[in-house]
Amino acid sequence: MTTRPLRHRRPGLLTTTSTLALAVVATTVVVTVPGKADPGGPTVRDDTAGLDYALPAGWAALPAEERLFGISSGGMLDGTQPGTVLMIGVVPPSSDAAGPPLTTAARRLAGDLGEFFLPVPGRREYYIDEETTVDGRPAWVAGYRVMPAGSAEVGADVQVTVVEDGTRRLFVLVVIGPPDADRLAAANESVSSIRFR
Repeated sequence: MTTRPLRHRRPGLLTTTSTLALAVVATTVVVTVPGKADPGGPTVRDDTAGLDYALPAGWAALPAEERLFGISSGGMLDGTQPGTVLMIGVVPPSSDAAGPPLTTAARRLAGDLGEFFLPVPGRREYYIDEETTVDGRPAWVAGYRVMPAGSAEVGADVQVTVVEDGTRRLFVLVVIGPPDADRLAAANESVSSIRFR
C-alpha cells in the first residue's frame, strides 16, 4: 500500500486543474420512487443524471442547498455522522474531446473532492484503484483512507467511481467519516443499485 501526503486545504478552494472546473449543474428536486435494488433506504430519482439508486437504511436524501460543484443528487447518514455522504454528479466535458482516461478522472476527482469535503492534514493510504462496471457501463473506482496527522481530527474513507455513459461521464463520491467498514459496504451497495433510465 502506497502513501502520499495529504495537503491541508481550506474549504472553498479547489485546484484550477480540477476535472470539475467548479462547473455547477442545475440541480433537481430529489424524490423517492420504487427502486429496482433496495439496500434498505429510500430510492432517489436523479433526473439530471438520468438514473435511480437506493440509499442505505437510515440515510436521507441530500438537501439541495448541500449540492455543489456539479452534484445533482445524493444522500447522507441521517443525523448521526455528518461526514458520511454519497453524492452523484455529471463530470463537465473536458477541453480535450476524448477526455482523460477513466483511471485519471477517478483518481483526480477522488483527490480534489476528498480534500474539499474533508480537508484534514495527514496522509492517504490507498485501498482501491480498479476497473469496475455500474449498471453494465464501464467505470473506474479510486479510493483511499485519510489518516489524520493530529489526534484531534478524524479521518475518512474517500471513494470516487467515474462511469462512462455514452457521450458523458458521471461521478459517484462516497465519503465515510470516520472510517467504518460497515458504512462503506452499505454505500457501495448503493452504488451497485444505480440503474440508468
